[in-house]
Amino acid sequence: MNTYRITKYNPNNRFENGVYKDQEEWISYSDIGKGQGENGLLTVDEYLRIEDFYIDAILRFMKLHHLTEIRVLKLERYDESAEDFDLYTTNHMKELFHSVQVGRLITTEEIRPVVKLILRNLLWAKLGLIDQLVVTFGHDYYMYLHTNEAISSIKRRIENNGLFVELMPSDLELYL
Repeated sequence: MNTYRITKYNPNNRFENGVYKDQEEWISYSDIGKGQGENGLLTVDEYLRIEDFYIDAILRFMKLHHLTEIRVLKLERYDESAEDFDLYTTNHMKELFHSVQVGRLITTEEIRPVVKLILRNLLWAKLGLIDQLVVTFGHDYYMYLHTNEAISSIKRRIENNGLFVELMPSDLELYL
């Protein structure tokens, strides 16, 4: 099994110790209207475009494994406040925020809103089927996928979206 880090961060912009050089790079949904986007400030459209690329990567991994659902293995629910649920949060996302729980199977149709809640720091979750595919999320818009499949068929497609796919060291406890 291999672990891949999938991010919007170019690995060429890292110091030898792995720290990312560009400290002005946006790292969160809360950076919309500030932080550094492609043209200065991070716009809603740019944020949503990158968010969709992360979701697309997960869906590609699920398809590679012939999965139509994955299980919530671990879950943390953060306090909701009026500003956390904004006009880009659908009623379905709000319902999922309250109803998702450890053990629940998430279908490919539900992946999009669940991952949006995770990437927007409303939930944290570890998703997957242990012996096939595990998806977990780190701070600052990092995503890790642990898989037993060769990913060459989907790696280029993910990278064509502007994300970077990096094979991580085999010390899986650090990432999963």
